Amino acid sequence: MKRVFRWSRNNRKALLYAAGVTLLLVILYFVPSGYLAVYPGPVKPMQEIVSVEGHPASSDRLYMVLVIVKETNLYETLYAAISPRATLWSKDAILGGLSLEQYSEKARQEMEESQRLAVKLALEMSGYPLTPGEEPPLKVTVDTGDIGGPSAGLMFFLEISSRLKPDEFKPMGKVAGTGILRPDGSVAAVGGIEQKTMAARDAGIQYFLVPWQNELEARKYAGAMKILPVRDCSEALQALREVSGK
Repeated sequence: MKRVFRWSRNNRKALLYAAGVTLLLVILYFVPSGYLAVYPGPVKPMQEIVSVEGHPASSDRLYMVLVIVKETNLYETLYAAISPRATLWSKDAILGGLSLEQYSEKARQEMEESQRLAVKLALEMSGYPLTPGEEPPLKVTVDTGDIGGPSAGLMFFLEISSRLKPDEFKPMGKVAGTGILRPDGSVAAVGGIEQKTMAARDAGIQYFLVPWQNELEARKYAGAMKILPVRDCSEALQALREVSGK
């Protein structure tokens, strides 16, 4: 005997509800949001990144701080919006009309320029004059892998400087920092300071050097970690001397 199934009004409502939920999940997971989510990233020891010919690492207490930037779907955007550890950036505002590939290439070039400036300033301020058009008097290598952007310039400078004057810069605690170097030696503000401060704090960093423009925001997330604001390379060196007991 054949059974005839009849759809009741409740059955139809349940089916429509399930279809609506499925469509919503598809939209949340597969539709781009137009935002980038920024999270605290790893904290890396500078001695593993920088090498200076004839000058081994004088300290294992200098670190660079990274953030993780992720293109988000709508679900991830909602999560980042309520997460106390994340910040949302407008994709259009950050990329400035570039594709992600073009932006990555731009970030790579900025990283290379930050390394060049760090080497130049560190050598000059340590008493190694540079002659235009000639190779530096010391071979300095910086290997950051696929990390991009200019904000590690300050820590490249400090690591190289600490190698060249090891007796002067031996921090008594873990020191991390962030800051964009300018050709005149000034230190410019960085983005993602909230997440960088969280990353440094969570890694047990005791001293965190930041551009003076980022000081107030960094203090909000520092906890017991001491924030050291700096305006230029000279102030950064003096801050490092002070935490080295000099």
